[in-house]
Amino acid sequence: MKTFKQFSEGFFSKKSEEDPAETELADLGMKAAGKSGWSKKEQERYNDLWLTLHKKGKTPAMPPPAVHGDDSWGTKTKKLHKKLRLTVKDHPNVMEKVDWEAYDTPYGGRHGKEFDKRLPWKKEKDKYEKSKSLKKQKK
Repeated sequence: MKTFKQFSEGFFSKKSEEDPAETELADLGMKAAGKSGWSKKEQERYNDLWLTLHKKGKTPAMPPPAVHGDDSWGTKTKKLHKKLRLTVKDHPNVMEKVDWEAYDTPYGGRHGKEFDKRLPWKKEKDKYEKSKSLKKQKK
C-alpha cells in the first residue's frame, strides 16, 4: 500500500502543457499595461497572438487587437475590429457602432444594462397602453 506522500507525489507536481502563444501574449499584455515603451511591432505581435488564440476557441480575457497610436476615440481601432469581424459577443471590450435610436429613452440615452433588453420607450409606452386598454375591455 502506498503512503499519502507516494500517492500524491506525481499528482500535484504534474504541470499541464502551456501554450507558448498564451504565455507570450500574457507577457506582452503586462508590458502594454506598464509604463515601459510599446512599439508598433509589439502591437502587431500582440494582435497576431490574440487572433490565433481567438481562432483556436480560447478567446483571451485581455483587450482585443488595437491600432498602435490610435486617438482617444478609437476610430482606427473600430475600423480594425470591423475588418476582423469582431463583435461584443466575441469580447466585451470590442468597439462597434451602436445604434443609439434603439437605446432612446426619456432620460436621454442609455441607462444601465436593464435597458439592453428593453424596447425603445415609445414602443414600450404603446405596448403598455394597449395592455391597459385590453384589461378595461375585459372588465
